[in-house]
Amino acid sequence: MNFSYSRMFVLFIAFLGVTFAVLAGETALAYLGGFQLNFLFALALYFFALGIGSLFPFGFFRQNRSSRNFILLFLLLISGGFSVSFLFWIKSIHLSNLAFSSLSYFLSLAVGYLSGFIISETAKNDAGSPREALVAVAIGTFSGLVYCAFLSALKIDFLFSSYISGLAGSVLLLIFSARKKSFWESGSNTSLLFFAVAIIVFIFCLQNNKAIGDYLINNYLSRI
Repeated sequence: MNFSYSRMFVLFIAFLGVTFAVLAGETALAYLGGFQLNFLFALALYFFALGIGSLFPFGFFRQNRSSRNFILLFLLLISGGFSVSFLFWIKSIHLSNLAFSSLSYFLSLAVGYLSGFIISETAKNDAGSPREALVAVAIGTFSGLVYCAFLSALKIDFLFSSYISGLAGSVLLLIFSARKKSFWESGSNTSLLFFAVAIIVFIFCLQNNKAIGDYLINNYLSRI
């Protein structure tokens, strides 16, 4: 992987991670009565976990590079792309506000940890100097926050926003895995298959976005 390609990959993961964290935080903010402290705390947890993930990766992922890259990116897509759906469903079964906020915080931590580890390992192995990797992270994070502000200004619902972000991530990672098969070592064919499946799933969710939202709302109302 050449340097410029690695830097773009780091930028993209930073963009994707902060986008997922903001969407999860906004969902928690909407359901918890507009307490902005919850949103800010969720975002703070994301940035905290971003640092922890870069410093303290699990031993399994250190020792299994061929599995590591694919598993981490796939987990990031799933935990982020379906975070809003999961939180909507959790709220529909009428968990307490404390349990709901705890789960939203956990999602922020998970997304942050996964993003941090992926960024750190990519920068360490392929991206040249730490300064250039940090610049890529800063640009990616800023772009993600601007993107979320744009979605909010257009009043696009959270479900659609999470699915379209997950779809964009799946498409770009499919392209990346097709062009840079050495990044996956022996798992290249598996990564192509799973990212292709993820694209199909996110497209299905986008096409049925209203039906999914109606189902979750009706499920919530039926339990009142």
